[in-house]
Amino acid sequence: KIEDALRESEKKYRELADSLPQVVFEIDETGKIIYINKNAFDLFLYTKDEFDKGVNVIQVIIPEDRDRAIQNMQSVLNGVELGGLEYTALRHDGTTFPVLIHSNLVTHNAKPIGIRGLLIDISKQKKMEADLKRLALAIDYSSDTIVITDTRGVVIYANPAFEKITGYSRKEAQGKNVSIVQSGKHDKSFYRELWGTISNGKTWFGRFINKKKDGSRYIEDANISPVFSDKGKIVNYVAVKRDVTEKLKLE
Repeated sequence: KIEDALRESEKKYRELADSLPQVVFEIDETGKIIYINKNAFDLFLYTKDEFDKGVNVIQVIIPEDRDRAIQNMQSVLNGVELGGLEYTALRHDGTTFPVLIHSNLVTHNAKPIGIRGLLIDISKQKKMEADLKRLALAIDYSSDTIVITDTRGVVIYANPAFEKITGYSRKEAQGKNVSIVQSGKHDKSFYRELWGTISNGKTWFGRFINKKKDGSRYIEDANISPVFSDKGKIVNYVAVKRDVTEKLKLE
């Protein structure tokens, strides 16, 4: 009965592990993989038979990360909790991908016998981070003013071009309403039409006569667009503006 109960418990554990989108693994104190769920077969391009014959966890990590992985593995075996650790994993065909590993010590009779853990493919997350960095660089190097506000018009982000053109630092602008650059040259109906357009989910195009921090006026062409949440609710506004003062003077 005890053996039957153990087999049933192990069956449930394996079914649960196989249903997870992450890789569940267990290694002995030498690093040999003694259990891995089926998601690992597609992710690492090893067959079940190849894993069963014996694969060391170090084999699925790039050479540059192996010394660090061995040191961390020893730390876990010594009872140190390390939390999530990032590595570059190595597939059977030589291709690589970034992973995050969470691991815990496995003991028997109070003695360490191995490590059990969860491995998460973070390729999409890393790609998104890289895309965001590229986008941030593009915005920072743009000669156009780019300002992001909340739905009340309070500035939550302004790029370096905003500082150069208005004379306000980004720190000064953050938390302030975009009205800090208003010159008084536009009447209430002008702003009413602008807010009516963007609050209805449309992009507004127009020209501002605004005022710099030093009080001098400048002219800029602008388009202001709403930003929607996944549920279709407006959560922010993005303004892209170009200083056309000198261009108009030349004309």
